[in-house]
Amino acid sequence: MNIKEGDFASPGTPLFRLATREMRVVAEVGESDLRGIRPRLEAKVTWGAYPGREWGAAVERLDSIITRKAAPAGETFLKVYLRLQEVEHLLPGATVEVSIYRTPPHKAILVPLEGVLEDQGEKYVFVVENNSVQRRKVEVGGSNELFWEIKGGLSVGDLVVQSPETVREGQRVRPER
Repeated sequence: MNIKEGDFASPGTPLFRLATREMRVVAEVGESDLRGIRPRLEAKVTWGAYPGREWGAAVERLDSIITRKAAPAGETFLKVYLRLQEVEHLLPGATVEVSIYRTPPHKAILVPLEGVLEDQGEKYVFVVENNSVQRRKVEVGGSNELFWEIKGGLSVGDLVVQSPETVREGQRVRPER
């Protein structure tokens, strides 16, 4: 506050700011990642200034217009507004990372997108069994930009070939863990 008793103020001059402990995050979500994002979805916010710390949030609303970033990338995105559940240690204006959960978080087997192949509508992976590459049909769930969720066909601990284009079924291999 930069005023003291007896000072004169002109109309429209700010005298003080009201502070609130309520904060929101504005996330820029790429147009191709918007499917399934809607109000009330849970989210997680992280900030590099506090590694390992997470703040809970929820999607409050989505902007009503797609925005295009300036060249050279020219990417399109939608602003998604999230309400933070608590704000301890977060500072206004901070650059944060946001994860929005289209489905509630749960334990799942995840395989990188490039590890899941498709043949005549059937999804499959290559696994290593007894030092030999085997094709295995899998049932997939949701996916994001990095992983497929595997709902059936794999178990925890199965060795999935990460670069399936480099192997063929029956090939002998020496797996690295």
